[in-house]
Amino acid sequence: MRSAVSAILSAPAPESNMSHPDYRQTAHDHAALLIMVRHLGSKLNTRNFSRLYERISKQNSFRIKDSSGSVRTISARFIKSYPIENNEWGDFQTHRRVLGLICVGECTNTQEVSELSKIHESLRSKFSGTLYDSCCLFLGLQHDGTPYVTSAVEHSPKEKQQPVLSKDQENSSISSKTHSTQAESYISPCSDAEEPRSSGISDHDSFDETLTTTNLSNITGKVVSHPSRTLYYPSLDKCVTLETDLQDFVSSLFWVLESKRLVSIGNIDKEKQPFLCAPFERKDLIGMDLESRTHRKRCIGRWRKQVGDLSLQSGLIAEALEHYQAAADVLRPANDWLWLAGAFEGLCAASVTLLYPHLRRPAAIQRNGSLTGEGFNGRIRSNSSGAGVRSLPPDIDTHQHFLKNRLKFKHALGPDEVIEKYHEAVVHYSKYRNAGVIETEASIKAVHVLIEQRKYLSAAEFLQNVVFINLHLSDEEKIQRFTALSELYNQLGFKRKSSFFRRVSAMRCVAPMTTLQPNWTLCYQLLFESISGFKLSLDPGVLSHEHANGWPALQVQILQELTGTARRLGNVPLAIRHASLLVHLLLIQQQQAGAAAILSSQEQAEMAKQLEQLSQRSETPLHPGPLALENGTIIPPVSLTLLPKIVSFKLQPPGAVLAAQRLVPEDEINSGPFLFTPIQFGSFRKQPTRKTQVEMDFQWVEGDRCEVIMQVINPSAYELRVSNMQLLTEDVEFEPETTSVILPPTLDPKTTAPTPVTLSGIPRKPGLLKIVGYSMTVLGLKNHCKLKSAMPFMGSSFFSIHVVPALPRLSVQIASPNHNLITTSESQSVSAASSLQLYAGQSTECSLSLVNTSDASVESFDLELVHANRLSSNQVFSVSIDNLKAQLPWQPGTAVSVTVYVQGASDFLMPAMNDCLTNVHSADDSTSLPSLSGPPSIFSRLSSHTGVTGSPRNKAKRAESLVSVRSGASSVRSGGSSNLRATECHSNSHIAPRTVAALLKLQYSGGPGYAAGFCRSTSVALTVEILPSVIITKWDVLPAETPSHCYLVLDILNATQYEMELQYSSCKHIAIEAQDTCRIPVPVERCPLVKLAHVYTENDLNPEQQLEKIAKICCEHISSLVELKWSISGVSQTSCTSTADGTEYNSPRPIKGKASLSSLRIAPSMLDLLHIPPIQLEIELNQETWSAERAEFVCSVGDVLDVTVNLFNALSKFLGPLNLQIAVYQDLQNGTFHRRLDTRLLTIGSDRALVGKMDPNSSYKHNCGIIFFTPGNYKLDVVCSLQISTQHREAKFNMSYDPIHEQHIWKFVPSVEIIVSEP
Repeated sequence: MRSAVSAILSAPAPESNMSHPDYRQTAHDHAALLIMVRHLGSKLNTRNFSRLYERISKQNSFRIKDSSGSVRTISARFIKSYPIENNEWGDFQTHRRVLGLICVGECTNTQEVSELSKIHESLRSKFSGTLYDSCCLFLGLQHDGTPYVTSAVEHSPKEKQQPVLSKDQENSSISSKTHSTQAESYISPCSDAEEPRSSGISDHDSFDETLTTTNLSNITGKVVSHPSRTLYYPSLDKCVTLETDLQDFVSSLFWVLESKRLVSIGNIDKEKQPFLCAPFERKDLIGMDLESRTHRKRCIGRWRKQVGDLSLQSGLIAEALEHYQAAADVLRPANDWLWLAGAFEGLCAASVTLLYPHLRRPAAIQRNGSLTGEGFNGRIRSNSSGAGVRSLPPDIDTHQHFLKNRLKFKHALGPDEVIEKYHEAVVHYSKYRNAGVIETEASIKAVHVLIEQRKYLSAAEFLQNVVFINLHLSDEEKIQRFTALSELYNQLGFKRKSSFFRRVSAMRCVAPMTTLQPNWTLCYQLLFESISGFKLSLDPGVLSHEHANGWPALQVQILQELTGTARRLGNVPLAIRHASLLVHLLLIQQQQAGAAAILSSQEQAEMAKQLEQLSQRSETPLHPGPLALENGTIIPPVSLTLLPKIVSFKLQPPGAVLAAQRLVPEDEINSGPFLFTPIQFGSFRKQPTRKTQVEMDFQWVEGDRCEVIMQVINPSAYELRVSNMQLLTEDVEFEPETTSVILPPTLDPKTTAPTPVTLSGIPRKPGLLKIVGYSMTVLGLKNHCKLKSAMPFMGSSFFSIHVVPALPRLSVQIASPNHNLITTSESQSVSAASSLQLYAGQSTECSLSLVNTSDASVESFDLELVHANRLSSNQVFSVSIDNLKAQLPWQPGTAVSVTVYVQGASDFLMPAMNDCLTNVHSADDSTSLPSLSGPPSIFSRLSSHTGVTGSPRNKAKRAESLVSVRSGASSVRSGGSSNLRATECHSNSHIAPRTVAALLKLQYSGGPGYAAGFCRSTSVALTVEILPSVIITKWDVLPAETPSHCYLVLDILNATQYEMELQYSSCKHIAIEAQDTCRIPVPVERCPLVKLAHVYTENDLNPEQQLEKIAKICCEHISSLVELKWSISGVSQTSCTSTADGTEYNSPRPIKGKASLSSLRIAPSMLDLLHIPPIQLEIELNQETWSAERAEFVCSVGDVLDVTVNLFNALSKFLGPLNLQIAVYQDLQNGTFHRRLDTRLLTIGSDRALVGKMDPNSSYKHNCGIIFFTPGNYKLDVVCSLQISTQHREAKFNMSYDPIHEQHIWKFVPSVEIIVSEP
């Protein structure tokens, strides 16, 4: 390709007398009449002349009736200028002759008309050798030539304005002149654009007479003396008859052309025809044998070829084909290669007119106007649509169209034959050094035909031939040639080759070794148009980030040249825009996989520095939007989205204490059942294939500071300063906050960690906020970076988030008695937290302070205690907010407080172990308090017979080991009984404290947000560590001295590290050492029968349920009567106190607490001693009623002791069966009982009785006698039990006492002591 450029720029062949090629010519131009339209004077501005010329050039096809009445289609080609040198080649190809001249000017008086007419005459004289007719068209005068006054009455547009010829011009005639010499310069070498041929046709005829061969001489004389005509129009908008006048003007040209054609046809049959020659052939006439046979053939062949040209221009294609074929047949034997090539070209032109009647004309190419103009005058237009567009309709085959024409035109060529003839013609043209222009134009015409046939590779071969044709061209014409080649390659689809020639043309405009002044404007324009061929776009959004598209080195080079050219033009904003794209392109190429670095790190740093210097040179800051140039070109904005590179972009939800939540009305809770349907409404709608937004699942609040966290990386090898970073939003008023960051250079991309950058702002209005990107200033440029470009992997163009109306804000603080205040940040889930340490049974208070720190009032407030452990925390924490709600609304700045009560709740029982003995009641699972319960500490004689395991023998032994505990002023130490110590489940080991946590959930609202149904919620974390204080390791129930009372015997463990004082009744205290255990008997009034009557009377309760209810009632009865108050005197709790001078000191305060027995597990064996029995027992000894107040009963040996037992059912329900037993035994006072007294006493009657049923409020009496044989101390027990089953009732009279078969056991309390003495 570079060798082709060298061929163009090398020294040309000498003696080339034709001007530059016409790169716009097509095969259809062979049949067109060439008419030049010139601009006269300076009064008519260029814009109006262009409008008028455009209107004229649209009328390029005319229908004219010939002398035989047939209608011919005559084509006209209008141009603005034409070189004289090309006009001299009219004998070789008649379509190169200027046949008509139309001069356009504007004047207001006859003097100006005369001046413009002189200029018109001078133009006529230059082209007088070929002109058939000329016309002057003047604007600004009435149709009769009088001055045009704007206030005059306007003619109707429908009224036909007939132009009137001026008297001066009517008498003038066309003076015959010879061809101008080659020394004359052409008017202007610039050729302008022509519009595609129009289909508008007029049937008007200006000649009605019949033309015959007898009056050819009259016609010829008429042509020579034909006067020039002048047309007047008031203004450009009032040229109503312009098209009709053009029809008349072209008709006059046609008749002259027709007359010449007829004359030429008449000369064919003559023996000697004039010798036609090309301009460069005239010098060869000297010494030529004019009488030779070969010369005569040349004359005939050339004359037939010219007749073919005239016939083609006259609209007679068939005759033209016949003359061209005849000329070729004559010229080929004569070896007249130049004219043979011309005949072939004419034959191809006529055939192309038949095959492709609507072949498009290529786009115009500007020459001098662009080279010398200021600004972007006459921008080169690309006609890329011409490539691949066929002139025939798509449903018509070219081959079938050719066969149809071949029947009518037998000498017409086919599509392939046309290309062959063109190729042959080009070969013959190449034999002549002075025919380079003709050869170039023929090749270009073949290229257009091949484009129509879509044979682009063959067309490229013709273009390659054009490249190597060496012509004598000026520097301007060389620029034009490069540009024309670029346009043709663009039509072929050779984009890169097209851009190559356009770039060469651009560099030629500013080459230092040319005769032209550097034209940086045209250079930039050509460079700008070449970027698409290198697969480079000025829109950074089109550039691919994944893989290279195009040629990176060429793209970098063209951008550098564009930047430098813009700087030479003095357009700093344009240079900044291209330099920004260059920096952005280098960053894209850097991150592409497998792409080699085009510039080194140092060169890239220099480019960035130059960009920063350019931005500093700019007088006004460059707006990041599109840049509009003077010629209307829009340069897209360039955002440096990779400087820095965004790794992540995350919208931060507000802190849990500031997040907006939806208020749920009570009437909307459980509003209805859930209904499922498989029908998907709207499923038939078209779903978008690509997400356009990412909607957040949280909301921002109006007036609150909102944040977005970006992770950025500096991909460059130089330090990057980024300033004025802020968010870009839409649809909602948003007040962004700016931030700046300095990013260090990246040495190793694999080890470089991203830098977090926080962008914040405050929304000022509610609604749907769209975050579309961010703006920043980097390298001195302000960039608006859209997320769609900065983060293409995100898959959406923006983030959307709802902004709810403004809500109030509360500052929350909580203070504990020991002044422990912990306030956390608002971004966490809680706004404040407090941690306490209490002993079990200790209580304290915390103060919760609330301050309204916002501008909105708090209109709604609610507080909920959320328990982490629903049983334990509910017993530990309590709060009431009735006083707070009464103070609503809270105005801005209002401070309120509420008290939170904290209780060190515990069950005060020893934790159970796997090796404990029976009656171990395990604690509840994690939903209850941590269990401190253990087995009953003291073995009861009447143990549980429903929930214990073991044999009756073991239970009997336990009953025999019962130690009677008498009521006294002091308690019994745990060391007093060796049996108790031996049967303990737990040693006095360390017991770990437990932790109870809860949340105070505050929900409040107010202001516009409350009206919209939103609120805020915050939490206060409360944590209490409960240390063990008093622990009940063992317990039992023993009978008291009176039937209405009993003793609750407790083994108390001091689990603290300090000495403890324990108060277990109103007048009883005891001091317990650290980690020591003490046994205390607590007198308790037995539970009255009134509380238990309903349990016994319920019929739907089974025995187990009945026992559970009785145990629950008895436990509540004990906990209401017994309260253990403790105080630790060995340690003091400090409280913080502030003085007036600001100092703080600690004041000692003793620790006190209470231990509750609400968690005490009551065994079934203890129940009958804890409550008044429903069967009331009464004992009569020797007809004397025995009472508990009596100490003892005395009798003698041998006397009969009459024992009468009275049973009374105190319930309103029958009971039975009942088993009554009277037992006498001896207490040895050492923990053992002697019950085998068969040798010491005799029972008269039965000591047992079975009562089948006792009706409500009924009584039963049983009597027996006892005779003692030996003196001593005896005890008598009366026991009544309720049996579980009545089966084998008769057998039970002979059963020994076995409590396993009994449900309830009621004993007369206390036992009757009998002293038997000697008589």
